[in-house]
Amino acid sequence: AVVFNVERHDIITNYYQCVTFKFFDAEWKLRLYNTICLIAMYFGPLIAIYEVENDFTLRTAEENESIKLHIAKTSISLYIQHRNSILRKTKRKTLKMTIIIVVAFIICWSPYAFMVLWYQFHSESVENVDSLIQEGLFIFAVANSCVNPFVYKLNLVKKLSPNLCVV
Repeated sequence: AVVFNVERHDIITNYYQCVTFKFFDAEWKLRLYNTICLIAMYFGPLIAIYEVENDFTLRTAEENESIKLHIAKTSISLYIQHRNSILRKTKRKTLKMTIIIVVAFIICWSPYAFMVLWYQFHSESVENVDSLIQEGLFIFAVANSCVNPFVYKLNLVKKLSPNLCVV
């Protein structure tokens, strides 16, 4: 690895770990590295999720207008109307699910991203924040991976609930 190197622990002599503390020769380089990592972990995915959701919303709106024009210009069967109705409902559900995923991502990662940026640019004041709170914010961020299955499960339960037998 370019940034990390393996170093022996100071107290436990037979324990080695990956560290960065001997790589950066200036504080600004470490700050730059950590900021780039935060951009890659938080802002990159957030922008990607937003762009995909925005593109989906625009395409859905365009397709709905196209369907309306098509229906207005031709005599269309009830089957096609029903199929288009199902398609619109499916798109709405997908959009709703996308929004929920984006909101879950923002709720989970924003406090951690805020703390990282705060630490990078004003580390003296962050040191006054209780370490338990700092650890909690980190756990909250990585908990996003634990939240997503519940988000998907809620949608699946709604979909399957008419077919489930309650004993």
